[in-house]
Amino acid sequence: MPAPMMHIAAQQQVPNQSQQQPPQAQQQQPSQAQQASQTHSQQNQQFLSAHSDQNQRNGLKQREQSLFNSYVYDFLKRSGATETARTYLREGDIKLKNDGANSINGNGTTSDNDAQLPDAEVPVQAPEGFLYEWWTVFWDIYSAKLNRPGTMEAQRYVAAEVINSQ
Repeated sequence: MPAPMMHIAAQQQVPNQSQQQPPQAQQQQPSQAQQASQTHSQQNQQFLSAHSDQNQRNGLKQREQSLFNSYVYDFLKRSGATETARTYLREGDIKLKNDGANSINGNGTTSDNDAQLPDAEVPVQAPEGFLYEWWTVFWDIYSAKLNRPGTMEAQRYVAAEVINSQ
């Protein structure tokens, strides 16, 4: 008989999970409503984080577009397309140098006493303008790839690319 009693005694010594925790700990376990609220809050935070990332990408895209517009305006101005540059200045999002030399009226045009269009605020200053410089490099390399006459530098570049790709 001693063996069965030990078995019963062993069963009595193992309390269930709710008996193992003091009453305060039992109350601290979140209810299903609290868990749902926490899940909803986490989902909101994820949504807001994704929305913030999208806003940052949109802001970057706007800055890139403004920079591109500034380079186009700079190209038009440097190439002598004054009226086209003036129109583009009115219609485009163009960042201008704020040196006070060429003030802009509220309508986006230069005043009558200004002899020149205002300068664009562009990071790369090239004699012919960055857009023109970029185009000539692109065209030179493109022509060399098609075995058309081009500069020796472009032909060497294309030859090196062919060797590196093998």
